[in-house]
This record gives sequence, C-alpha cells and structure tokens, in this order.
Amino acid sequence: MKRILIVEDNQDVAEIFAQLIEILGYESAIAHDVSQGLSLASSWKPQLVLCDLGLPGDGLEFARACKRDAALKDIRLLAVSGRSRPEDKRAALEAGFDDLLGKPIEFATLQAVCELA
Repeated sequence: MKRILIVEDNQDVAEIFAQLIEILGYESAIAHDVSQGLSLASSWKPQLVLCDLGLPGDGLEFARACKRDAALKDIRLLAVSGRSRPEDKRAALEAGFDDLLGKPIEFATLQAVCELA
C-alpha cells in the first residue's frame, strides 16, 4: 500500500488531507513541522510527501533536507501552498519539490497525484 506523508502545520487541513488520502485507499501519516516531517519520512519511508510551504521551519528547507539525504532524495515531493505565483513555483522547484499545488486542492487533483506516486 502506498504511504503518503502530509507535512502541514494546520491540524484541520492535515486531518482533511489524511481522511481524503485514506478514502482513496492509501496509508497516511501527519507531521506538523519540518523536524517532525524529516524524522517521519526517514522512519516511515513514504512514496509521496505533500508539504505545506508555510511551515514553521520553512517548507523549502524540508525539500532541501530531503534532497541532501540519500535515503530520502528519491521520494516524490509536492509543495502545497495558498501561494502559487510563478515565483513561488520556481522557488519550490529549485528547493527540490517536484511540483507546487495551490490550495485548495480539488479531490480529483489529489487523487491523480496519489496515483502517480
């Protein structure tokens, strides 16, 4: 079963993502900051991470840290943010994210990215 890690500081948003992911038939886990996200990614080994850019500790730093870690560098990383301007997407891609999804995310979009993981 695919494992999808949600790194999101807003508990309500994280819980909604987790419920939707589980409805889709995938396993989910939640981290609320960069440090917790990195620790969980290392121990739980997800195939996909959905990471808020506005995290305490900075979502961009989460991606950079994943790409520096040989055990995490191949995980598919998707940035999730209410900020989805071209410069936000460019910064996310430069940090190591595979793409940037603007909030709110439609269910069909979430389903498609989960299937690709």
